[in-house]
Amino acid sequence: MKRRGSALIICLLLISALLILALTFLSQHASESQATRRWTLAHQARELARAGLEDARAKLAVDIRFPPPSPANSTVYVYSEDFYANDGTTLLGTFEVEIDSALQAPPYEVLRLRSRGWIGPRQEPTAIYELRAEIDIAQENRNGNGAVNPGLWQWTQFSDLGGI
Repeated sequence: MKRRGSALIICLLLISALLILALTFLSQHASESQATRRWTLAHQARELARAGLEDARAKLAVDIRFPPPSPANSTVYVYSEDFYANDGTTLLGTFEVEIDSALQAPPYEVLRLRSRGWIGPRQEPTAIYELRAEIDIAQENRNGNGAVNPGLWQWTQFSDLGGI
């Protein structure tokens, strides 16, 4: 009778130990899943911010009147674009681009851009990412020989400020 009782206790201890191991594994798996989800959302927000920078560069390259004059003699122009799911009603994310033209005159001839990407609605985003860059807008080569600038519409500086 003592052997049966000790076998039952050993069996219960073994089951308890396996249960603790299983719960530890599941909690570790859950935290890894959350970290992966946060990384994925931050990456999506970064790509939206990059899309904002490229959208601004494309608009600058093809439209001589872009950006339009800002009100009250400000040098900053801000615009944004929302992205929706295929149903047309679910907001996936947004990018916002700020173009600062304070340094567009010689000798600098650059525009400063800041782009933020949001995943989800702006009021309650699940991820935000910010990038800053400067773009060369000098028509002529900077060495003064009058040749066309090979760096026109190219990024001169690029800063990845990361998630906010």
